[in-house]
Amino acid sequence: MANIEQHISELLFDHDCVIVPSLGGFLASNQHATLSPNQFLLPPFRKIAFNVYLKNNDGLLANHLVEYEHISYQQALVYIESFVSNCMKDLNSGKRIILNNIGTLYFDREHNVQFEAARNSNHLKDSFGMEGLQLITVNRENDETPRQPSIVRDIRPSQPAKRSINPRIKKNNRLIGIIAISAAALWFSVNLYLVNPKKYEAATLVPFDTQSVLKIKDTNTFPPTALKNESPAKVETVYVASTPPDTTAVATIQKEKAEILPAVSNRIHHFVIAGVFKIHENALSLLNQLKTQGFESASVQEANSRWYVYYQGFENRTDALSLNDSLKKTKMEGWIWNY
Repeated sequence: MANIEQHISELLFDHDCVIVPSLGGFLASNQHATLSPNQFLLPPFRKIAFNVYLKNNDGLLANHLVEYEHISYQQALVYIESFVSNCMKDLNSGKRIILNNIGTLYFDREHNVQFEAARNSNHLKDSFGMEGLQLITVNRENDETPRQPSIVRDIRPSQPAKRSINPRIKKNNRLIGIIAISAAALWFSVNLYLVNPKKYEAATLVPFDTQSVLKIKDTNTFPPTALKNESPAKVETVYVASTPPDTTAVATIQKEKAEILPAVSNRIHHFVIAGVFKIHENALSLLNQLKTQGFESASVQEANSRWYVYYQGFENRTDALSLNDSLKKTKMEGWIWNY
């Protein structure tokens, strides 16, 4: 088993106070590097002092013995009491108690406990391994070595060197820039007429201009009148052409318009719109899809040089709102148009 003084020394590295019950407490405080009168530079250290009035057991030393000696707490207290008893016996007989790496305990003439810290020990971890340094005074007056005069030279102001760029890097950077600009121009030219679909709640808004494109989205949820076993429809994007149809098909289109468009009552002014097209054939295609899905009242109305495909027209705006809400529940898109 290690000596009690060794455990005290180990605890002083991490604790500022280590109490030995019934004997006293050892105190440690950090000190800066000092220069002795004999020109000896001492590294930073922890100064050790002793206070005879700190005798109450705080359990620090006993728990350290339990952890490192693998004994019980009661056995640790017995070892400490035995150590203190031997120390007091030596002190009363006039002997000095030398604690390795800590210091020396002794009685003075008034029978008071005195402590003298060890000089060669250092309990500061940051100064571990450092030793004192003897400083040597240099006397320049007795130095007979001739000195060379210092030469002062004018320092030319430094100029930043011009950075040279490899011609190959210049060419590569220019090529990358041209490719990036070309790619951006191609992307804008392809996506110039594409607009994300929007939902409109206000009936007076007309969310279309001369270059707008509508994305018509079919869904696999149909109204109650549609067939339940029908396969779900695929998402289809319809692009509005920027050029009118051929003049040769004008007569055919007018004939189909007269056959398909029913007469709209003058009292019907609220329509639930499914899509708007510039080309009549595209409007008829969407109308056929709505008929297939069970919207028997679906039709096409021409206005503002556009073909408006609607689910149904109503005299009362409340009915139109009701149908539009039911479309939203079935994940179908629509908006109300006042005509």
